[in-house]
Amino acid sequence: MLERARLVVGLLAGVATSCHRPASGSAPEESSAPSDASTGVESGAPPASVENAAERRTEPVFSAPIAATRVAGTLVVAGLVAAKGSVRVVGWPDGGPVWNVDALEDVAWTPDAELRLDPAGDGVALVWRGNVGGKPAHTVVVLGPHGERRGEPVTVGGSFCATASGLAWVDAAPHRPAHVQARPWADPAAHEVAAMPSDRAASVLCGDHDVFLLGDGDDDLTSTTFAPEDRRAPPASVVIRDSDFGDDDEREHHAYTTGDTLGLVRVSGSGGIALRDVSRTGSSPWRRLKHKIGPDDDVVAADGDAAATVIVFTHDVDDACDAATTAESVRALRADRGTAQDMVVDLARPDCGRARGPFWLAAPAAGAVVAWVERAANGLAGSAPINALAFGAVSSDAGRPGHIDIAADAVVQGGCGVGCWAATLVRAPEADASQPEAIVLQGYP
Repeated sequence: MLERARLVVGLLAGVATSCHRPASGSAPEESSAPSDASTGVESGAPPASVENAAERRTEPVFSAPIAATRVAGTLVVAGLVAAKGSVRVVGWPDGGPVWNVDALEDVAWTPDAELRLDPAGDGVALVWRGNVGGKPAHTVVVLGPHGERRGEPVTVGGSFCATASGLAWVDAAPHRPAHVQARPWADPAAHEVAAMPSDRAASVLCGDHDVFLLGDGDDDLTSTTFAPEDRRAPPASVVIRDSDFGDDDEREHHAYTTGDTLGLVRVSGSGGIALRDVSRTGSSPWRRLKHKIGPDDDVVAADGDAAATVIVFTHDVDDACDAATTAESVRALRADRGTAQDMVVDLARPDCGRARGPFWLAAPAAGAVVAWVERAANGLAGSAPINALAFGAVSSDAGRPGHIDIAADAVVQGGCGVGCWAATLVRAPEADASQPEAIVLQGYP
């Protein structure tokens, strides 16, 4: 699913942050713009939409990490308010009043803290990985469409996802079977739906309604599908088997969802690419693409929708720069579902002055685009690490590539409609990384 970019390759795909310790003992700076103290966002702004996302900004009270999503016509952002020891969520409903809530309290910044927002029915599920009450935890808080809390915070495992009807996660322990838990939104408690043998790495990936439980083994990948309200997951089946590809061993694989279909992308040692769809009704035959990934190319994102699968990869060009820097090109391989054709699109040429990534895919109405953040390869000491949001089309009608200059400590993907938006933790002029900052919504392309 392009908009939500549910990738197995990381908890926060499409997130870029600097690693700095926020100011935790001082009060936030006052905003120079008129504001409504009851909401914590600047007043006088028009109703929210993706198209005017760049006009939305919060008060300067946030530190990294931040998160963003779009659900039920509402743009939602979240971030750490270090001065209060809380995670704050702000929502801009289309045509409605802005709401603001401290969703999780007694939290503290750590270098590996992570934050995520997932659509959860008509509300959002906030996922915090970091200290809560002085102890490391992976915590979920579910909020309704106006920021109201739905139940108490829930401690979950490392692999987690949300559907329209509930949560699913994996409780894993070294050398022991992993236990897969699920909790419908309407239920106060979770129940176990499956167990994964200790010789497999378990993870969950959510579609709109279904959860895919993946089991990574030495020579294959298994999958089973269930809904959070199901009491037990059905037996797993093998969806990637190395022996099906002869001597062409697997180099890597990626997974994504679109609707309630799991998309698999297998890259072999020779660079060959094979695609397969998996659903409750079974698996499609493998589709082998005519284009290949080079031995020195790195796959940085893989996602898709009903129209196509898109694989983004970079290539380092060492001899284009001096010894201290490298440059990388960015390309996308688009495999069309309707025509069974695949093509490679150039997104960005090598640039010795820019370090690129992470990357994500988004789906505005005009066609899919790839977006990424850029940093100055030799930035000035004390300056904001991120200096641009860049994007490029992977279909002919999706518009021209471009970039937007920013000075930010974090950038996360948001959502799409006619256009797309990202949330940026913006560095004020002459400020340093220890000061609280505003989250500003930036529209693109």
